[in-house]
Amino acid sequence: MFPEILRRITIRIFCSSTYNNALTAYHIHTTNK
Repeated sequence: MFPEILRRITIRIFCSSTYNNALTAYHIHTTNK
């Protein structure tokens, strides 16, 4: 079981990385357009 703090940090890192990937994909999509 993850401690609560580690779980929150993991979720935050996962969300931020997912957001960055989406932002990069959107930027590439608009640039190629």
